[in-house]
Amino acid sequence: MNPSTKSFKLSLYGLAIFWIFDGLCQLQPKLLTKKFIKVDIQANFSAYPGFLTNLTNQLSRLFLLNPMLLGLMIGLMQILIGGLIIFRSTRIIGLYLSIGWGLFVWIFGENMANIFSGNFNGLTGFPGNALIYVILSIILIVAIMKSVDYFCFSLKLLWFFWWVLSALGLILPSFNGYTGLKNLALMNQSKIPRWLNQLDQWFHQLVIYLGPQILYELMILEIILALMVFVTQPIILKFGLSLALIVLVLIWLIGQMAGMYFSGLMTDPNTAISLILILIAIYFSPIERIKFYYSRLEKLLT
Repeated sequence: MNPSTKSFKLSLYGLAIFWIFDGLCQLQPKLLTKKFIKVDIQANFSAYPGFLTNLTNQLSRLFLLNPMLLGLMIGLMQILIGGLIIFRSTRIIGLYLSIGWGLFVWIFGENMANIFSGNFNGLTGFPGNALIYVILSIILIVAIMKSVDYFCFSLKLLWFFWWVLSALGLILPSFNGYTGLKNLALMNQSKIPRWLNQLDQWFHQLVIYLGPQILYELMILEIILALMVFVTQPIILKFGLSLALIVLVLIWLIGQMAGMYFSGLMTDPNTAISLILILIAIYFSPIERIKFYYSRLEKLLT
């Protein structure tokens, strides 16, 4: 199996497993109640642009009519999408459904990752896991319908833009800069294991110890991680990938609250885990020379 094919299959089956996992998460008792919609969905309506507020409000009212039935339907829909992607004969159908359903979940379920509120960054789940599913589905469809040649390059572009936009999100006024970073760990749910609570406290104390300049140091680190996938030296690339893996695990535990697993309200593994899948796929992709990137980018833009 050549590197491109291995990278493609990891991404394809990883996406399918994520959809199945998300569907199973949706069947949790706490997600089949009115409280979930009122506390986790409707509470974020203020972050929507005006033209979507009425639509999302009507959809939430529909869900409240019978949260158990509609919750079961949502869970089964996501399991179906994952199953369709796994099998070759239904793969394209599954990927197209992944795009449509992913956009629906991103708008209604994930509140578009609060993009319109201006309070977004990679630490807290930007740009929303469902949107990553959508982008990954588009990349996979192009690879199946046309050529796998651009697949690995497209993954690297997705990786690059995620880290760059995440870095920019740290300096937005709505994130509240150093104060927002300092309080990030303190926003975690109260009912978490002692070891995770201790990790949050260590992070909080580290931010205080390093002071406001840590914000800019994190930005530099994220930009380095963004550029790392274009490095052509294997040793440096492997070191960068290992560092990125550690950073993503910490982001998942501290910023993304372990995907809300311990609260019983986990609907998906969150973006850090999806980025780990993309990281692994990039690891198994071929290392191309700089001229290759320029030629690929030039063809994409023309």
